[in-house]
Amino acid sequence: MMRRTIWREAMMVWALGACALPAAANPGVPHDDAAVDVATEAVDDVLRDAFAEPVDEGPAPLVCGEGSARCQANGGCVSLASDNLHCGACNTACAGGTRCQDGGCVRTCSEGYAECGGRCVRLADDSANCGACGTVCAEGFVCRDGGCQCPAGSVNCGGVCVDPQRNALHCGACGVQCGPRQACLGGRCECASGTVRCASGASFYCTDVLTDRTACGACGRVCPAAADRCVNGACVCPPNYRYCEGRNECLNLNATPEQLAGCVPAVTSADAGADGG
Repeated sequence: MMRRTIWREAMMVWALGACALPAAANPGVPHDDAAVDVATEAVDDVLRDAFAEPVDEGPAPLVCGEGSARCQANGGCVSLASDNLHCGACNTACAGGTRCQDGGCVRTCSEGYAECGGRCVRLADDSANCGACGTVCAEGFVCRDGGCQCPAGSVNCGGVCVDPQRNALHCGACGVQCGPRQACLGGRCECASGTVRCASGASFYCTDVLTDRTACGACGRVCPAAADRCVNGACVCPPNYRYCEGRNECLNLNATPEQLAGCVPAVTSADAGADGG
């Protein structure tokens, strides 16, 4: 204030002096009071502008960032993506049991659950949402610990869950296939019910000894070429022929006794006319 007064007086002295100089130099010229008033007013205007107090215009307007808004006059910026009272838009509040997520109200699920398609599910064991919403386990698989796995007691062989204890294509392990007339029993290839295990070199095969011409009645018993079939474990010869057990032949019943000798059971000419059945 003192500084302002000093400057004002200094300017007035300068102005008055400037106006008085002509009068002092020319005593006959009257003093111009109007000029002094004009100069004084000009000095006041200059001083007023130079020393005017700054106008308090208040704080700068609040500018919210992208995805947020100022929803209350005296409030700050809120996130429209996550604010439960302003979800997606100002004054859009989420109802009880829901929360704001990505600008929309979603169900609030208990710990260990997640909201998928409007319902709460356990991602740890839900086969339609396994580990994440929309992850569906393939047929035969179950969801366990958030991953699609084969049920207990089965293994994954080429994308298919199989029981290695009973699956003939994966017996005991993936890719181990059982042979014809074999079944997988306890993880091992064994002969199926109604068949007999016959050795074949270092391996074996399973067959029905009641019908197999190569193992008719027992393993290794091969019917003669003339016997076209094995019925109930016995080689069957054509009509007018009888199977000779001891010689493993089909003998003509019209043969001589010498030719029929050695057959078990014995075949004689009295059997002539039999149909061989």
